[in-house]
Amino acid sequence: MPKGAETILRDLKRRADVSTRTVWEQLGMDVSHYYGASIKEIRDSLQRSEEKHAELSLKERHALALELWDSGVHDARLLAIEIEHSRYITKVQLDKWIKESDFFDLVDTIVRDLVSKTSYMPEKIEQWTASESPLIRRAGFMTLAELAKSKKKVDDELLADALAVIGRHLAEEHDFVKEAMNYALISIGRRGKELQRMAQDVARMIGRIAISYGGEQKVAPDARAILA
Repeated sequence: MPKGAETILRDLKRRADVSTRTVWEQLGMDVSHYYGASIKEIRDSLQRSEEKHAELSLKERHALALELWDSGVHDARLLAIEIEHSRYITKVQLDKWIKESDFFDLVDTIVRDLVSKTSYMPEKIEQWTASESPLIRRAGFMTLAELAKSKKKVDDELLADALAVIGRHLAEEHDFVKEAMNYALISIGRRGKELQRMAQDVARMIGRIAISYGGEQKVAPDARAILA
């Protein structure tokens, strides 16, 4: 393992926070590989490492990101996503990282910070939404939400078909996936007047969406009100 990765892992471990671990454990995360470092501390860890080992090029950051991810430490994986660059990310790497993600925060960060900056979105939506894994399906619908929010040219028929899938299957889905479907529904509905009308119909049919993470109850953003 590169010295930079070893330094960062030691630094993150020193900044372990039991209270943060407890919060995420209550949400259902397996915290056995999570130190509980804050996002600021995670970023500061990289800065301290660069001060010690010299600032990294994009290629060196890519190598470091792979090492940090393969450490299996949740905090280090969050940093790996942050320092990785879409120029170096491959479909194989994205599939590996999404498959190995053990909680929704990793999945969502990969989609927001990496997948959304690639040309792979339509392909990954089709692939991931068909997965048997709820977390991977979440990745697919979060990618759909990012695609709908983007300025990329997207066939309205593809988005209309996605709305139909959301309307048919949201009620029976895992809560991880329900939340992502709801985000996608809202993003598609903001895409244009016709899609808004269709999304409003789906939102009315679905109604209020209650979600439970680790026994903690929450209500997803109300698409009916947002798209009104």
